Amino acid sequence: MITNIKTKGFKGFEINEALSQKTIYYGKNKSGKSSRSHAIALTILGYIPFAAKVNKKASDILNDFGVGDSLTTAITCNNVEFERHFSRSAKGVVSQRLRVDKKKVSATDYAVMLNNAGNPRIVDVNDFMLLSDQKKIDILFTLFPPDIDINDLENKIDKAKTKVNNLQGNERTFVSVIQRLTASKSAIELPAGSLPEIRSAIEAMTQMVRDAQADLKQIEIEEAKEAAKTEQKKDSQVEFDRIMAEKTEPYEQKRSSLETPKFTTDELKEIPVLGIGHNPAQSIQKIINVMQDAGCETCAALLVAKMELKKYK
Repeated sequence: MITNIKTKGFKGFEINEALSQKTIYYGKNKSGKSSRSHAIALTILGYIPFAAKVNKKASDILNDFGVGDSLTTAITCNNVEFERHFSRSAKGVVSQRLRVDKKKVSATDYAVMLNNAGNPRIVDVNDFMLLSDQKKIDILFTLFPPDIDINDLENKIDKAKTKVNNLQGNERTFVSVIQRLTASKSAIELPAGSLPEIRSAIEAMTQMVRDAQADLKQIEIEEAKEAAKTEQKKDSQVEFDRIMAEKTEPYEQKRSSLETPKFTTDELKEIPVLGIGHNPAQSIQKIINVMQDAGCETCAALLVAKMELKKYK
């Protein structure tokens, strides 16, 4: 904090007085109230922002606020004295000299040392009251910065806002899910009976489904067998028709094409005479029975025998 103020040749006042943490100046006009605040502002900023004439040139400051050819203002901030001295040379050139604890320094060093000493600020209350609320907040944060990093605090606030938004979104989703589940629950019609009875009914229905599945499977197997047999018979009949078409001729055509054999008397004596009651169909049937007993159900010979048998029926 600023603990002392000094002026020499500043608006005609010679001041050297201590300041407390809260200092209020009061008095008649031209008593030096504004001169003290102007002197503090000039020492810190190098110009007076709220003066009637706002000038930043050294010559203008000396002409407007000085008496004679020199002007000095100084403050003590946290036990470090900062001084600005304006003077006019014999040739009329005005220069400014900066000193910290009586030692001459550059403008850059002056600003750095002032910042290290607490970085005192100047605020015009009238101008402050005309600002918007946000700008007032910004100035107050600048004047009285917290002990933490402002940028880090803003980042934390932004992250907290994002987290809150996500939580609110999740909450809306959960509420919607709960509402749907509640509506679904109210629409469910529970079966009558106790829990053991319901379980028993479920088990019985489950067993019925399993039995039906097993029966269906067996039916599918039987249908597959019948389809295989039908397909096998079709294949055998097709093969027989093909063989008969290639190797044989229709029986009646073949019989008509043959000439009736002619035998001599001696040859006729050699032909055995069939006994009365001889039946060729019975002989063919016996051949068919033998072939079926041997497992020959689809061979061409059996099919030919069956065709021959039909001719006698």
